[in-house]
Amino acid sequence: METIISFDPVIGVGAKVLILGTMPGVKSLEVNEYYGFDRNQFWRIMGDLFLFNQELSYEERKSELVKNKVALWDVIHSCKREGSLDKNIYDIEVNDIVGFVKANPSITTAILNGGKARDIYMKHFNDKLMGIKAITLYSTSPANAIKYEKKLEQWRVIKDIVIISD
Repeated sequence: METIISFDPVIGVGAKVLILGTMPGVKSLEVNEYYGFDRNQFWRIMGDLFLFNQELSYEERKSELVKNKVALWDVIHSCKREGSLDKNIYDIEVNDIVGFVKANPSITTAILNGGKARDIYMKHFNDKLMGIKAITLYSTSPANAIKYEKKLEQWRVIKDIVIISD
């Protein structure tokens, strides 16, 4: 099994929220885009929260995140995995989340996109990032069968954090 490597972070000046996934899925890696699988609801949720069209180009969608003080990365730097499911991840090397947060002190909250991202964050980073609030939200993955409206409602916390901290 070949080792797969995550993408570089998406970050702008003054980011308040850091959204952390696990590792891009097969389709995302193919198209070289975070949440590049069209059935993943991440970009739809972000568009609904921050009032932009999810059909914008990838670069424009990333710019909308940056404009809204949202950073994006993964807890895993590299791993091995059969397919796209988080449950198949092994041989994990984590990203330097601690160094990243120290280099970007405006970040106050880590949003963990699903249970596997939460588990890895708690194991490797939680006790080293005591000043950062960690919130686990429903995974935006199509493997998570929770209705869109329920996911969107839970993810609204991001907008509240960004607005309140300004």
